[in-house]
Amino acid sequence: MERPPPTLAALGQQKLKALCAAVGMESSGGTLLRTFDLLSRTWANRTRDCPPPACDITDDGSPFEFSLALDGGAPELRMLIEAQGTPATPASNWAAALQLSADISREHGVSIERLRTIAELFAPDGETGIFSLWHAASIRPGQEPEFKVYLNPAARGSARADSTVEAALARLEQSACMAWLHQHALRRGTKDRIIYFSLDLGSTVHARTKVYIAHHDATADDVERIMATVPTHVAGDALRFCNAMVGHQGPFTRRPLLTCMAFVGVMAEPQTVTLHLPVRCYADNDQIVAERVGQLVTPLEKRLHERAVRCMVDGLLTDRTGMQTYTSFRRTSERQRRLTVYLSPEVYTAREGSASADN
Repeated sequence: MERPPPTLAALGQQKLKALCAAVGMESSGGTLLRTFDLLSRTWANRTRDCPPPACDITDDGSPFEFSLALDGGAPELRMLIEAQGTPATPASNWAAALQLSADISREHGVSIERLRTIAELFAPDGETGIFSLWHAASIRPGQEPEFKVYLNPAARGSARADSTVEAALARLEQSACMAWLHQHALRRGTKDRIIYFSLDLGSTVHARTKVYIAHHDATADDVERIMATVPTHVAGDALRFCNAMVGHQGPFTRRPLLTCMAFVGVMAEPQTVTLHLPVRCYADNDQIVAERVGQLVTPLEKRLHERAVRCMVDGLLTDRTGMQTYTSFRRTSERQRRLTVYLSPEVYTAREGSASADN
């Protein structure tokens, strides 16, 4: 008798178990798997022989991705997941995601009041929009998961993205942040575009509000100027990161650089600025990406990263591109380097060949 195809949940659990072993987080494996099971409930029993609904988390429509954060201490594993309705539409996905938020709050005792304060501003009002609401969780060894959500500022049309974010910041009593964004990060007209709005779930004084901006055709100098506005910045960080990851400083025309500004409390200035580089579009294969990451981390972190990426794929890294989708860089409050690598599970397709120019 032919075996039934594996479910998406089973495929994700398999990848996650392998990642735990690769980076020495076996003791947190149970927590990671339970968290994945919670976040993947809406599509857990789907099999990959079913056509995937449109999903912008990954290039092939996989409704989840993993990432590995390295900052000189214990590694951190993270997951990003889209809750999906049946059938999957912007409205049904929104409803499924709101229910998932309530489930997280009930099962983990996490406040979602900040999300409730602004949710109606981002509710889709039609069939447009590449996503509605995503959930993410991050886990360090021996710790409980920390949750956040990502909302789509363009859910009611791209022309309303900036005004939607401005209204959300006002409701969160962070109006001054919008002025900072216009002064420092939205200076190039239509080439700088807000694409994500994110909240840490919880009610602590350290809960972050994050705004992500795509900088089309930008150079490393353009994002260096933005990163230089925070006290933890080390001069030349953006230039060195871009040189190490792609061998040049732009302009980046295949897919834009992103910056993420993290605001805390009533402070108008961001606490941190993170640079996200879509490395899959600027490297010929995943082996090259792995080698470039290795230049920026400690020897131990290099080994952990190499083991992590190899457990995610069958075959050689030189034969494929796109499993490592983004790399990101920021400084912590102690000016420690934090580098994150984003890993596609490639549930539906394993891309092979040279760098993609997809947008």
